[in-house]
Amino acid sequence: MQPAENAVAVDDVSQYVLPGGIVGIGDSVMLGSSGALHRVLPNSTIDAEVSRYVGGGLEVAQGFAAQGKLGNIVIVALGTNGPISGADRYEEQTYALLDYLCKDPHRTVFWVNVYAPKLTWQDSNNAFLEKVTAVYPSVKIIDWYSLIVEHPEWLTKDGIHPNDDGVAAYAALVHDTISRELMKQAEQTE
Repeated sequence: MQPAENAVAVDDVSQYVLPGGIVGIGDSVMLGSSGALHRVLPNSTIDAEVSRYVGGGLEVAQGFAAQGKLGNIVIVALGTNGPISGADRYEEQTYALLDYLCKDPHRTVFWVNVYAPKLTWQDSNNAFLEKVTAVYPSVKIIDWYSLIVEHPEWLTKDGIHPNDDGVAAYAALVHDTISRELMKQAEQTE
């Protein structure tokens, strides 16, 4: 089979042009990175705010749907401001958000995992997200933790929020992870 004219080699994902209509639901880490995200994800819509926890995600997703903006790619960056598992309430909120987002079989949800080493829920949130991918095959992890743990110089003094270099790395990671997944999905349908 001949490659499509606009096909991009897998090792060149930084040049892969993503479709418009991507939405992001996040907390202050995403908020601080929103400018860089808009540069690598043109025509995306980001709804991120300081101190948002997973319980606030469903309302945002429903708002996007009501506006006709909830498309096939959703980025979720929640889990810095509290647990997403380990208590019935948190797990119910997380599953409610995922049930809502994953009910469309054409949608892929990209969940950015957590880097907050001084917070007790970092490891349990990341472990829970890994388990979620077995239950929801359309959920893919954007592994911010593994990237930033190697580059603490990309963080502000609080050790959680990215600085200018970190923001650029965060946005590139989001773009490249989504690009790799979309390219893989396209190859599977050929």
